[in-house]
Amino acid sequence: MAGRDCTTLLIWAGLAMLGFLIGPPIASADETRYLPIFELRGSNGFTVRVERKGPVVRLSAINQRVAARYTRVAAVPRKRGIDARFRELGRVSVRFRRNGPKQILRRPRSGCYEARTPGVFVGRIHFEGEEGFTQVDARRARGTLLARRGSCDTFYRASGLKATASGLVPTEVGLHAHNVGEEWPWVKFECSQGPGSDLAPPKAIDPEERYFFASVSQRYYGIFIDRLVAARSREPSSFTYNNALTEASVVPPAPFAGEATLTREERRFRGPWTGTLTASFPGAANVALAGPDFQGSMSFYDYEPAAEASSLIRLIHGPS
Repeated sequence: MAGRDCTTLLIWAGLAMLGFLIGPPIASADETRYLPIFELRGSNGFTVRVERKGPVVRLSAINQRVAARYTRVAAVPRKRGIDARFRELGRVSVRFRRNGPKQILRRPRSGCYEARTPGVFVGRIHFEGEEGFTQVDARRARGTLLARRGSCDTFYRASGLKATASGLVPTEVGLHAHNVGEEWPWVKFECSQGPGSDLAPPKAIDPEERYFFASVSQRYYGIFIDRLVAARSREPSSFTYNNALTEASVVPPAPFAGEATLTREERRFRGPWTGTLTASFPGAANVALAGPDFQGSMSFYDYEPAAEASSLIRLIHGPS
């Protein structure tokens, strides 16, 4: 897979990892849950994706290595439609019209009934991102209505690398740094090396590949906004560290700029994360990803059987 395509998939993986900040009410196992979803092209090369899960609506705009996602709780006027306002950024108000046969994906004997129906969402679709990073204005969009009933959760256990007696994969290393500030409630930077790290595709085999991911999250009048950037590199100097994981430095490729260094005492889990590292996100330019208020940590990776990891894998590679 080309580097650009892999990085785009890493962005979708980041969206999956962040997950819904507000979850829908728990539905009974026998209740049919409808999940409408559609995509259309926005300006400046962005793809705009809108989906609803219960009362939670999220609008995502992605362009190769950068993305922004807007999540809010909205009333559900009809089970097969979407109606959500994003204040001055726009509104989505559509109903679903079927235009093809229903495809049954999984049957009740597996504990989950899942069916997909193609169609067209008709109504009003208007969105303009902050600072005009993308814009879309349409009356219809092709999409899918997914119907689920029963327990459809799946779990993922990472690739076939053998773990040590302690359950760790010592060749898979990750670095995590974050800052909680006044302007941005949550700024996060991650990087990792190796095919078993949580930022790597599940079929990755290159132990020298480095992955970089950053997110900025905030709440704006009931709308949760996540902005993401991602990159990858085989350059050894882009992410270096010592064997004790007490010192590390990163110099990520674009869309990142600058560098950052971690130094921590061996008995402390976290240490100062300092440097000039920045990134420009959709709707937020030149956000600092390191500095005097940041803390960082490093660790080897455990296998991840979490449900959110399965969402990550599905978004990267599609249904198995």
